[in-house]
Amino acid sequence: MEFYNMTCSWFRVLNHLFICLAILTHGLSAQSASEDIALSRVWYNFLRSPSAQTAVSLYNALPASRERGHEHILYKRQLKTHVSIYEHLGLITGVAMSGDRAFTRLAFRLYTISDADFTETLDQALGSLIDSHPRLFLEELQNHRLLLKGHLGGLLCNLGDKYVDRSDEQIKVLKERRRKLLSVAGPNLSSLRDECLVRINDEIQLL
Repeated sequence: MEFYNMTCSWFRVLNHLFICLAILTHGLSAQSASEDIALSRVWYNFLRSPSAQTAVSLYNALPASRERGHEHILYKRQLKTHVSIYEHLGLITGVAMSGDRAFTRLAFRLYTISDADFTETLDQALGSLIDSHPRLFLEELQNHRLLLKGHLGGLLCNLGDKYVDRSDEQIKVLKERRRKLLSVAGPNLSSLRDECLVRINDEIQLL
């Protein structure tokens, strides 16, 4: 009888836990759906009228961290919004390459929802920003440093398919990036700049 009572008690505890888990899962799903609807609305508004103002609105609508963004990555893959952002990525990175800060910040924020080819495209575009706007690159990298945790090498050294099996050309480009970064002075950026230089030097040594 005592064993029966203990068994019943355990079943009640487990049942309570399953109910709590179901409520929590439902709440997260509803929250995810709400966030995705909001992101979709802001994204298509940006597409209709790309500007610094709509870029800031889109920046604010995106998840603030990779962890938060990747909680929904499998769900987002099925959304037209996520696909559309990737298909129109050149619109964002193209303006960012001209030195526009709002679009550069937006490009960095897209790491929160990127994976695979999406991430590699961002790496190549933002890495090339060093060539023309090294200070802007370092400033916004510093502002978004947590999004690139464990991924700095990819951002700095992913030169794309164009340079595959062309070690001499890769070294030439990386040395030029190193030179551009060395031109950036300022105590607030020196530590990050030096960290980037170490990563680039390591890659050159491997080549």
